[in-house]
Amino acid sequence: MALPPSKLYFTQFEKEPILVLVKLHLDVIENKETNGATSAEKAQAFCEISKQFNATDGVNPRTEKQIRQCYQNLKKKKGDKNRFVFDKNKEKLEEAKC
Repeated sequence: MALPPSKLYFTQFEKEPILVLVKLHLDVIENKETNGATSAEKAQAFCEISKQFNATDGVNPRTEKQIRQCYQNLKKKKGDKNRFVFDKNKEKLEEAKC
Protein backbone atom coordinates (compact mmCIF):
# COMPACT_ATOMS: atom_id res chain seq x y z
CA MET A 1 0.00 0.00 0.00
CA ALA A 2 1.47 3.33 -1.08
CA LEU A 3 1.58 6.24 1.31
CA PRO A 4 -0.19 9.43 0.25
CA PRO A 5 2.11 12.27 -0.79
CA SER A 6 2.88 14.63 2.04
CA LYS A 7 1.21 18.02 2.02
CA LEU A 8 3.32 21.04 1.28
CA TYR A 9 2.23 23.69 3.73
CA PHE A 10 2.67 27.35 2.92
CA THR A 11 5.65 28.83 4.73
CA GLN A 12 5.70 32.39 6.03
CA PHE A 13 8.14 33.16 3.20
CA GLU A 14 5.46 32.02 0.72
CA LYS A 15 2.57 33.83 2.43
CA GLU A 16 4.18 37.26 2.17
CA PRO A 17 4.30 37.38 -1.67
CA ILE A 18 0.69 36.18 -1.79
CA LEU A 19 -0.40 39.15 0.31
CA VAL A 20 1.65 41.56 -1.80
CA LEU A 21 0.25 40.17 -5.07
CA VAL A 22 -3.32 40.09 -3.77
CA LYS A 23 -3.01 43.72 -2.71
CA LEU A 24 -2.42 44.65 -6.38
CA HIS A 25 -5.73 43.00 -7.35
CA LEU A 26 -7.65 43.74 -4.15
CA ASP A 27 -10.44 45.75 -5.79
CA VAL A 28 -11.31 42.77 -8.01
CA ILE A 29 -10.81 40.01 -5.44
CA GLU A 30 -12.81 41.68 -2.66
CA ASN A 31 -15.68 42.69 -4.96
CA LYS A 32 -18.89 41.50 -3.28
CA GLU A 33 -20.86 41.01 -6.50
CA THR A 34 -21.44 37.38 -7.48
CA ASN A 35 -22.40 37.56 -11.14
CA GLY A 36 -20.63 35.79 -13.98
CA ALA A 37 -18.57 38.78 -15.03
CA THR A 38 -17.07 39.42 -11.59
CA SER A 39 -16.45 35.70 -11.06
CA ALA A 40 -14.50 35.63 -14.33
CA GLU A 41 -12.53 38.72 -13.27
CA LYS A 42 -11.68 37.09 -9.94
CA ALA A 43 -10.57 33.89 -11.68
CA GLN A 44 -8.39 35.94 -14.05
CA ALA A 45 -6.90 37.86 -11.11
CA PHE A 46 -5.98 34.64 -9.29
CA CYS A 47 -4.55 33.25 -12.54
CA GLU A 48 -2.23 36.28 -12.79
CA ILE A 49 -1.36 36.03 -9.09
CA SER A 50 -0.45 32.35 -9.43
CA LYS A 51 1.76 33.05 -12.47
CA GLN A 52 3.57 35.85 -10.65
CA PHE A 53 3.83 33.79 -7.46
CA ASN A 54 5.28 30.76 -9.28
CA ALA A 55 7.83 33.03 -11.00
CA THR A 56 9.15 34.03 -7.56
CA ASP A 57 12.44 32.38 -6.54
CA GLY A 58 12.41 29.99 -3.59
CA VAL A 59 8.71 29.08 -3.56
CA ASN A 60 7.01 25.78 -4.31
CA PRO A 61 4.78 25.93 -7.40
CA ARG A 62 1.13 26.37 -6.42
CA THR A 63 -2.16 26.23 -8.28
CA GLU A 64 -4.68 29.06 -8.41
CA LYS A 65 -6.95 27.05 -6.13
CA GLN A 66 -4.21 26.62 -3.51
CA ILE A 67 -3.35 30.33 -3.56
CA ARG A 68 -7.01 31.31 -3.29
CA GLN A 69 -7.47 28.96 -0.30
CA CYS A 70 -4.32 30.29 1.38
CA TYR A 71 -5.60 33.85 0.99
CA GLN A 72 -8.99 32.88 2.45
CA ASN A 73 -7.24 31.22 5.41
CA LEU A 74 -5.07 34.29 5.99
CA LYS A 75 -8.19 36.48 6.04
CA LYS A 76 -9.84 34.17 8.59
CA LYS A 77 -6.79 34.16 10.84
CA LYS A 78 -6.55 37.94 10.67
CA GLY A 79 -10.20 38.17 11.69
CA ASP A 80 -9.62 35.78 14.58
CA LYS A 81 -6.74 37.93 15.87
CA ASN A 82 -8.84 41.08 15.68
CA ARG A 83 -11.73 39.32 17.41
CA PHE A 84 -9.41 38.19 20.21
CA VAL A 85 -8.11 41.73 20.75
CA PHE A 86 -11.67 43.06 20.73
CA ASP A 87 -12.77 40.47 23.31
CA LYS A 88 -9.81 41.35 25.55
CA ASN A 89 -10.68 45.07 25.36
CA LYS A 90 -14.35 44.29 26.04
CA GLU A 91 -13.38 42.33 29.17
CA LYS A 92 -11.26 45.25 30.38
CA LEU A 93 -14.16 47.66 29.85
CA GLU A 94 -16.54 45.39 31.75
CA GLU A 95 -14.06 45.08 34.64
CA ALA A 96 -13.69 48.87 34.77
CA LYS A 97 -17.48 49.32 35.00
CA CYS A 98 -17.81 47.09 38.09
